[in-house]
Amino acid sequence: MRSCDRCRAGFYQDATGQAACLPCVPGKYQDERNSSACKLCAANHFANETEMTKCHVCAIGTVARDPGAAACQACIAGSYGASCSKCPPGRYRTGDDSDVTQCRECPAGFNQPENGTTYCLGCEAGQFADSSALPSCKRCPAGKVVLEKRTTDVADCQPCEITGTVPNDAQSECFQPVVNGLAGVPEERQRWTEGGTYAYSVRLNFQPPAPVTVVVDITAAAAAPA
Repeated sequence: MRSCDRCRAGFYQDATGQAACLPCVPGKYQDERNSSACKLCAANHFANETEMTKCHVCAIGTVARDPGAAACQACIAGSYGASCSKCPPGRYRTGDDSDVTQCRECPAGFNQPENGTTYCLGCEAGQFADSSALPSCKRCPAGKVVLEKRTTDVADCQPCEITGTVPNDAQSECFQPVVNGLAGVPEERQRWTEGGTYAYSVRLNFQPPAPVTVVVDITAAAAAPA
């Protein structure tokens, strides 16, 4: 009586009494003889043909995230390299960038605090970035401001030029401090006329969208001093 032949590598047979072995389909392989099933390719590996005895490794810039892949997929924007890792903070990669081996550095004047992004963010007024690949912009030194965005040099941060003004919280502009909600109203006693209306140029303790004029009505309750 003739004996049964063993299935060779790349093939399998999971039933008895069969006349032939079955080939492993794409996404699977078998590196051993006499097997009843094929094995799935591991993640980041693929088998693109039948009868495979081993899986190929995905090339740099491509990925197969799930086991059993018949092909690898190109890294999406914001990712790169082996396993398509996300770009780290301070770096980015656009969708049309043909170089999948690396992410680009954000240039000076820009930053990116997130990972896996396709763009950089310009530094706001009051900040600067004096080198590339920064995850965040730097604040101007205390007591100084910079009005322009995307500044690249700390030397551009300057003290307020007008006497009596100070930097705002963002260090993006200078303003005159406000006392008791108003500024600009003379502190010396005025010679009031009962029922009269007096207008002064004032500043508010909030930032209006455009210059405004506030009229302060002062009605004397007693005769003005001689």
